[in-house]
Amino acid sequence: MSASDVVEGYVSEKDLPILVQEYLLREAVKGNVILRVPSREAQVGPVFVAADLADWNRPREQRQARIILGELDPAKQHDDHG
Repeated sequence: MSASDVVEGYVSEKDLPILVQEYLLREAVKGNVILRVPSREAQVGPVFVAADLADWNRPREQRQARIILGELDPAKQHDDHG
């Protein structure tokens, strides 16, 4: 397994300054950390995250997007009553 050269994640508007200070982040055009701050109205759910991962078009991200979407598939959910 190899490490990615870029880290991307979602963070709330109120937590952004804390992360920036804690990890000594600074704004850069070609940085290796991408923090997305969704608007207050937006709900970042699993489908949104899967779509964002798939957009990278790399094997690791594609695989994780399929895993997330597979967990949402009701046909793959098991009934405990057998």
